[in-house]
Amino acid sequence: MFFRILADAVWAVIPVTDLNVRAANRASLLAGVVGSVALMGAIPFWYAANRFHPATFDLLLLFILTKLLMTFIRRASVWVGLVFAFLYGAIAVEFATLVVFGPLVLMGLFYALWINGDLRWGRVLPLAGCLLVGMLFYGPAAWHLQGSQTFQLSQGG
Repeated sequence: MFFRILADAVWAVIPVTDLNVRAANRASLLAGVVGSVALMGAIPFWYAANRFHPATFDLLLLFILTKLLMTFIRRASVWVGLVFAFLYGAIAVEFATLVVFGPLVLMGLFYALWINGDLRWGRVLPLAGCLLVGMLFYGPAAWHLQGSQTFQLSQGG
């Protein structure tokens, strides 16, 4: 999956024409192989992958979102964008690091809409709506936390 994400990222960055399609294929293959081999030697990745650790699940969610974003940048499909926005909002409840990635993701979404000529309110508002619907999962999570003993102890009681 990591190989595919890197290869798709190269295709999203390079303006592919009939003249450079072979070079783009080679560049995407090389990026996927080099990135995957580098990940093979990354000690934090092995630590998270070989132990029961929540980072493994968070990394899987991040890879799924990255794949959806790359697909949206390449095709600007309405449904892929809506699914991405909903999942991004819902997963932000579980994986708070997505809040940090928010500005970068927003730039990626606007870039995808702009290069495909779809940057208009009729496309942006449904994406924002799906993001907010996904973030509605914060309500039950906050309610559950508020009723927990952990929350009571953090309030000094």
